[in-house]
Amino acid sequence: FTVTSPLDSTFTKGELGIDVDIAGLASASSNKKQPAKSGLNFRLVDARGAIVASGSSTAKADNRFNMTINNIIPWSAENPYLYTLVMNLTDSRGTITETVGCNVGFRTSKVVDGLYTLKIKGVNRHAHSPQGRTVPKDLAELDIRLFKENNINTVRNCHYPQDRYWYHLCDKYGIYVIDEGNAESHGYGYGDESLAKRAEWIPAIINREARMYAKSKNNPSVTFYSLGNECGNGIVFEEAYRFMKKLEPNRPIQYERAIHDWNSDIFAKMYESVSSIENYAKD
Repeated sequence: FTVTSPLDSTFTKGELGIDVDIAGLASASSNKKQPAKSGLNFRLVDARGAIVASGSSTAKADNRFNMTINNIIPWSAENPYLYTLVMNLTDSRGTITETVGCNVGFRTSKVVDGLYTLKIKGVNRHAHSPQGRTVPKDLAELDIRLFKENNINTVRNCHYPQDRYWYHLCDKYGIYVIDEGNAESHGYGYGDESLAKRAEWIPAIINREARMYAKSKNNPSVTFYSLGNECGNGIVFEEAYRFMKKLEPNRPIQYERAIHDWNSDIFAKMYESVSSIENYAKD
């Protein structure tokens, strides 16, 4: 299932969208015979336990709920307010056969006139620890504590998606996440040998972008997606950008090696000098 939860133009209402795919059922447009009618219902609960939205329908292979919710409390790094979504699948007798859900945070993340509309102070995070390439929960919690103590509000998951618990912590405590696709090939350089310029790599890179998106699409803390790190630029990441923009309409997509090319929503070049940054700002 996929949940979208941007704010409306007044920033006081939440635009809730829920897409649910159910295996074993025919789609709404199919002529196939449906099995005994199943039901699908949901409720959205605020932090006090009050139901702020609900809905139900006959279950199909593909289900969609849309509604505008008034007077919501937005999610942000300063106030990471979370709602709880609960969805139930029921059989023909109304008995619940499966329950799923997630946290929901209403927020808008967008680029306006070439500028990102939030002020961010961020760091990179590799999933390493004294135990190797894994991070125990207590060390992940320590990372969050250190972020908050030092006024860090953004983290880039470099150079790959990370453990689900990390996203949970960022949702809960309020850290903006740049989730990055598992792509890194700078050893080939950025010239003609770059994998970014070789079309046979398109399926592999798009597969990695798709898996990243499937993992973190419902986390309100994820406010940006990055296509990868230091792979050069070319047809592979142009197609990856098109793929992600079609898949994800509510978050900006960045790619550092695009630099000034069209397949990045922001200029995100790394390792710039202070003077270079000053000149860029002036231009």
